Amino acid sequence: MNKITVVISVVIFLSALTELADGQILSDVRDQVRESLQNAHYAENSATLIAISEELELSGASYEIDDGDENLSNTKLKALSLPFRTTLFPWKESEVGIYVEGVVGYGKASQNVSDIYAGAAPGFETSVDGDWTTYGGLIGFGPEFTVHDEFRIAPIVNAGIAYIESDAEYAGPGAETSAAMFDGLAFNWDAWTASGGLALRLDWTHSLGKGYSVEIVSRYDLRWTQTIEHDDPAQEFTSRYQLFTLRSDIVGPTGLAILERTLYWRILAGYRAFMEGDLYGANHIVLLGSGLEYDINEILPIGSVLTVKGGVLIGADITGYTVGIGMTF
Repeated sequence: MNKITVVISVVIFLSALTELADGQILSDVRDQVRESLQNAHYAENSATLIAISEELELSGASYEIDDGDENLSNTKLKALSLPFRTTLFPWKESEVGIYVEGVVGYGKASQNVSDIYAGAAPGFETSVDGDWTTYGGLIGFGPEFTVHDEFRIAPIVNAGIAYIESDAEYAGPGAETSAAMFDGLAFNWDAWTASGGLALRLDWTHSLGKGYSVEIVSRYDLRWTQTIEHDDPAQEFTSRYQLFTLRSDIVGPTGLAILERTLYWRILAGYRAFMEGDLYGANHIVLLGSGLEYDINEILPIGSVLTVKGGVLIGADITGYTVGIGMTF
């Protein structure tokens, strides 16, 4: 993705503004804006915001992306997700189980544009504070094959639904005119999306003895997202993206116990590559972090391990931090 996720091309704005000044009726101007937005695939860029709010392998995070434009503030992203996963073995002593995963999450992207016309429309300068917020959930399942005691592989089919909302405020001498042209089309709208996809997850776990272990997870995702309900056809889109994720965790005992159960530490490193699509211009992200892990099986009768973790995220023109909570059943 690039700046078009928040700021429409200045050419589009100026063309519509000129025609409105020449007396063209507002509905005709909005028709032109709608067509320009559709040709630019404007709303399609919401798909990656949905993706980071449905994070399964890394964790929710707060990012800041350098847009390299004096007229445009750095993009600020926030995502919070609660993933879970489990493997069911309905056939006793079988090496094939049913892998189930899911996540519920929230994501928000914020930007400020000092003048949407970039100084090219004197007397109509308009600043915009824009937020894009999404709430969603995803669930997936598939067979999990135990290649040997330490290595498992699971092809996964998943499906999800998300709500996305644009909320913007205009200011400046051209604010009223700009709002009349773009509200409900480029800004201040909401939509529902549905997604579906395929994934392949490889999980290798190895005991290092004395309570220490290492886990390496590799995952490939191919996912499609499409609007199913919207305020205006300008928000219609169908998007496809591909992700590759690699995560490595080392776990060991802290020497502390809670309710006579050992509290473990976890050191983690992760890598995310956007093979198709990007995160507001970023294609690669590295995660370095740590956390604490505790088996809450005897506290809650659901046979789960609770993990609390945090870390830093780095990449080209992107920095951030992450705090996450996860459960493994």
